[in-house]
Amino acid sequence: ELLAKVKDLGDASKTELVRATGYVSTKEDGTERLNFTAFYEALLEARGIHLGPSRGDGAPGRKLSYVTHVLFNGNLLIGKAYTAQLGLQPGDPFQIQLGRRQIRLHPLDPPTIRSLQDRIRGLLPPQLAAFSRAFRSAFQVPETTPSIAGLITEQRHRAWIQQYLAQGLGQAQARTA
Repeated sequence: ELLAKVKDLGDASKTELVRATGYVSTKEDGTERLNFTAFYEALLEARGIHLGPSRGDGAPGRKLSYVTHVLFNGNLLIGKAYTAQLGLQPGDPFQIQLGRRQIRLHPLDPPTIRSLQDRIRGLLPPQLAAFSRAFRSAFQVPETTPSIAGLITEQRHRAWIQQYLAQGLGQAQARTA
């Protein structure tokens, strides 16, 4: 039926063919959308050319492969589809654990981060300045970075901060005795 309609229309433009065969839909704003891809796929099917099965799961786009590659700059990119499946938000912290040919990401829980940040905020100004200098030195944070609070996101940060605060509090108690 589709092939006969296309033959009947003869020298019509592609746009007229798509419209005349009914491969038209209406957008949300009320304008007309011509579905060229669906038209061409139907035309190929009518001519006996099968392009293969569709995904059939009703989801648009590509199927997730759960594989990534190292980019030209050495970074790894994990796409939004994966982070969305886990319910992750921008800024969520992770500890990176390297294994034999594998990388694991372990999230740091927000209460732990808040607890560390609260302890740091409780430092006296001279102690806070010394802490900031030591943290910047230990983790190579440039002086131009205005705040280090948002950088406390990894297990190694937590361990270093806990050790620093324990040493600092021990030294402060020894001075007061």
